[in-house]
Amino acid sequence: MEVSTIAAIATPSGLGGIGIIRISGPEALKILSLLFRPRRSRLRSGEGGVGSWESHRLVYGEITDPRDGATIDEALVAFMKAPKSYTREDIVEIQVHGGPVGLRTILDLVLRSGARLAEPGEFTRRAFLNGRIDLSQAEAVIDLIQSRTTAGLKMATAQLGGEMRRCIEGLRKALREVLVEIEAGIDFPEEVHSEQLEIDLSNRLRDQVRIPLSEMVERFEHGRILREGFRLGVIGRPNVGKSSLMNRLLDEERVIVTEIPGTTRDAVEEQMDLYGIPVIITDTAGLQNSFDPVEKIGMQKTREVIARADGILFVVDGSQPPTESDWVIFEQIPPEKTLLVVNKIDKRTGRDPWQIPDSFKGVPVVEISALYNRQLDTLKRTIAGMAAAMPADEIEHGLIPNLRHQAAMKNAIDATTRSEDDLRQGQPMELVAIGIEEALSSLGKILGIEIREDLLEDIFNRFCIGK
Repeated sequence: MEVSTIAAIATPSGLGGIGIIRISGPEALKILSLLFRPRRSRLRSGEGGVGSWESHRLVYGEITDPRDGATIDEALVAFMKAPKSYTREDIVEIQVHGGPVGLRTILDLVLRSGARLAEPGEFTRRAFLNGRIDLSQAEAVIDLIQSRTTAGLKMATAQLGGEMRRCIEGLRKALREVLVEIEAGIDFPEEVHSEQLEIDLSNRLRDQVRIPLSEMVERFEHGRILREGFRLGVIGRPNVGKSSLMNRLLDEERVIVTEIPGTTRDAVEEQMDLYGIPVIITDTAGLQNSFDPVEKIGMQKTREVIARADGILFVVDGSQPPTESDWVIFEQIPPEKTLLVVNKIDKRTGRDPWQIPDSFKGVPVVEISALYNRQLDTLKRTIAGMAAAMPADEIEHGLIPNLRHQAAMKNAIDATTRSEDDLRQGQPMELVAIGIEEALSSLGKILGIEIREDLLEDIFNRFCIGK
């Protein structure tokens, strides 16, 4: 099959010190020779040509327009000869100044010289199809690019390094070893079959496959938070200090704060790094009875925030006794993911005017003063606890599935469980083998073995152009 040569700008759009254009495919070096004029004479066309390029070495020169020889920009150029490259194809990377006009001009010259514009994720897709990485490592590239914290970065780096692949390959090896004995029992039932053997094989499936898989599936929620962020909604009636609290947590004046109740009428969302955990915090409109159509829209958005939040900060005014509005709001939020934040403790006149109602008992409580920054560190640590951060050693091992991995692992667990049960019940070995083969197939999909083309499209379309 003929392979085309692809090209794209590999650095983010906008102004920058350096911009990179990546070319991959059989014509990469030929295209470069048409556009690049090296300062070293032996590499110039006619004196060295394509065959003189040394792999994995930077060369300084100029990018020129082959139509008139006009210089476009200075450049450092690297040629990486197949198979020792990101895609296992010939790759050229052109480093020039990072202005968008210059980059676009050079890319147009590359495309005019014989390359086509790469599709989203096509460089990484070629790396996968050419066997340099498996599908779990390809997905780790997305996670690496989109990492929001150092913890997420460690998780992505471990997976890119092959931790997930090695784990899945180990599980598949255990399944194949059991399958070999199952197939021997099918071919030689009188010599191999025994009740003790069936129990031993069932135990091996449980200990070597099902339990390790179940432990990884349990980590999915931690990985989701590290990849996407812990969604935290700030909820309460008007003028209890929600916006002041959000500004303190973000350490910037992001939300308007006034003494006028109901200043915030829309959901305001920002991201913060909390002890290595990405937290997406949303300040909301106060919940109250209102006939104002704008306030009603804001309160509807508040209810939507409550519905999708991973955690909720229910903020109350600690300088006053609980109000009827506090009760109404508390009835609308799930207590199991709620933290009660008693604000304005600096305004207390009595010993403890904010008595926690019996119906609020069991909900964690932190008392603060957002105005004077009191107990904010305690609140941050409590929020981090709500996010259920994983220990660093587990993050670094990278055995945290994404949603696709989780679905495949659950299918493998179900299939393995059926085979365990069939073995213990003395079912025919042919039936036992079906479950093991299904588990092997499910785990293979994590690595990209026998995966559907439409699923590959979905995965690589999540990439940006140039990666």
